[in-house]
Order: sequence, then structure tokens, then C-alpha cells
Amino acid sequence: SQSRALITTRPENASALAALIELRGVPARRIGTVGGRDLVVQVGGPTPREFTWEVSALYDAWDVALDSYLA
Repeated sequence: SQSRALITTRPENASALAALIELRGVPARRIGTVGGRDLVVQVGGPTPREFTWEVSALYDAWDVALDSYLA
């Protein structure tokens, strides 16, 4: 598909959020956790991997993304 959304919530709200998403018929899955300064994405499968990004670096990349395409 053409787009994806990354949603974060407090751990105590995760089950309620998953139930709401399922109720709306939106395909979703948990891919990682946010804690402190990092986003950690865990990819399963035959060769499990883990990717980590600093949240501030992700914000900086998002903040200038549209400007870089219009420049």
C-alpha cells in the first residue's frame, strides 16, 4: 500500500488501542517499543533483527522532510 502510520501509546493503553484498531478493521501489529530517547523496532522471522533510532534524529528528519522536497 502507499502509506503506513506509526502509533505510540503508554504501555497501559496498548491493549485498548489494539482493540480499537481491530474494531475499525485496520490491519496492525506491534513492532517495537519507545522508551527514553530511542525507538527500537524488532523484526521477527528466520533471522530476527533489531533496529534502533534516536527519537530526536527521527524528529529532525521528519521536520525538514517537506522542505527538502520543495527546495
